[in-house]
Amino acid sequence: MWIKLVLLFLLLCGISAKAASVPVQYTASDSLAVERLLETGRKERGDENRMIYYGKKFLDVPYVAHTLEVGDEEKLVVNLSQMDCTTFVEYVAALSMCDMKGQGRFRDFCDNLTRIRYRNGVIDGYASRLHYFTWWGEDNEKMNIVEEIVSDEAPFTAVQTVQIDYMSSHPLLYKRLRSDAGLIPLIKEYERATNGKQYRYIPKSRLGGTREQLASVCSGDIVSIITNKRGLDTSHVGIAVWQDGHLHLMHASSLKKKVVLDSETFYNYSKKQASQLGIRVYRMKLDMNKEDNSTGAFVASVLLSENKWDTRKLANDCITDWNIELPGNNDGGSLVAMMGDITLVVALMPTLVPNEEAEYYASANYMWKNAVEAAKSHKAHILISVLGKDADLLEAGKLFTKVVSSCLKQDHAIAVYTDGAVFQPQFYREVASFMQ
Repeated sequence: MWIKLVLLFLLLCGISAKAASVPVQYTASDSLAVERLLETGRKERGDENRMIYYGKKFLDVPYVAHTLEVGDEEKLVVNLSQMDCTTFVEYVAALSMCDMKGQGRFRDFCDNLTRIRYRNGVIDGYASRLHYFTWWGEDNEKMNIVEEIVSDEAPFTAVQTVQIDYMSSHPLLYKRLRSDAGLIPLIKEYERATNGKQYRYIPKSRLGGTREQLASVCSGDIVSIITNKRGLDTSHVGIAVWQDGHLHLMHASSLKKKVVLDSETFYNYSKKQASQLGIRVYRMKLDMNKEDNSTGAFVASVLLSENKWDTRKLANDCITDWNIELPGNNDGGSLVAMMGDITLVVALMPTLVPNEEAEYYASANYMWKNAVEAAKSHKAHILISVLGKDADLLEAGKLFTKVVSSCLKQDHAIAVYTDGAVFQPQFYREVASFMQ
C-alpha cells in the first residue's frame, strides 16, 4: 500500500518530490555553497551573463578527473571542491538554471543537475549518464535546456562524422565497466545508435576570427572541442568568453590543474593541441526554459517517532481547529479531498525522509536546540501535499498551513520539515493559530 502512495505523491508533487527522491552524494559544504552562490547571484549578478558569472565563481577550483566514479550505485554526485571539464560546465549550467527560475534551494540545483547529466533527466544506472558529449548535447537540446548553434554557412565550414566506441573498446579504463561487464553491451548499443551522424562545426583555423566573423559564438556559450582521437567525439569542453575582441576559454584545465579563464586566446590554445579539430557550440535556453513556479503546490513532512497515525483524529482536529472537512478513516491509508481547484492529499509514509534532508536542514534551526536530535529520531512521516495550478496561491497556502498544524497534533508528531526548514510542533502551531 505504501509503495502506491509514494508513487502517487511523486506524480502529484512534481519537482519537489522528484528532487527529494534523487539519490545524491554530497557534503554539507556543497549544499551550503550552492545556496550561498544563488543568494549572492541574486544580489550581485546584474546583467552579467549567468554562465560567465557563475563560472567565474569556480576559478582556481582544483581539476580532478573521475569525481563521478564513487560507490557501486549510480548517484547524483555534487562535488564543488573538485571538477573536471564536464562537471564544471554542468555545475555552472545548473546554477544558471536555478538563477533564471528564481530558485535558491539545493534540492532545485540537484533537480536541474539531474536533468542536465542524465538521459531524459532520469538516473537509471551508469548507462543513463551522458558520457559522450554528443549524447549530452542531443539530450539537453531535447530537454529544452540548450540549443545547438549551427549553420550551413561560415564559420561552420567543417563536418564531423561521429564514430564513437572508446568506452566499449576500453572498459578497463572505466571503474564501473571493470566491475560490471554487463554494462558494456548497453554502452555499445548507445554508441552504435550515434555512429554515422554528422554535425557541422567551426574548424580551429577560424577561432582567431574577429567578433564579427564569429558572431555565432557568444560569451557564455558552451563549446565542445572536436577531436581526431579514435573512438571519441570530443576531448574537452568549456565556456566561451569574449575579451578585448578575442575569443577565450573558461574551463577546468587538466594541464593547469584547476579552473581557469585562459589569458591566451582560444585560437592560440587550440593551435597547441594537435588532436583538436574545432568546436561545436551550445547556448543555454534559459529564457525559453522558464517555468511557471506559481503552481499553488506545497509539500511538507510531519516527522513521527512511531510509524503510526490516527486519520479519524486528524479529520476531527481539522473540523475543530479550522472547520475543514476531511474524510476520516482508521485504515492507516491516505486522505484525499477536492476543494474547488485545490487537491489536498495526506498520507502516512512508513519511511524516513529521503537523503537525510530533515536532519541536514534541522541543523540550521538555531532557535530549537533539539532540532537535529528530533529529526534523527523520526521513524516515519506524514506527507502533506496541497496542489492547484489554477487555484488562488494564498488560499492554497492557508489550507496547507492549517492541515499541517492539525497533523502536528498527532500523538507521535515530533517536528515538521518543509521548504528547507525544520520547525518545532508548538512553534508552528502557534504561528498557524493567528489564522483562526
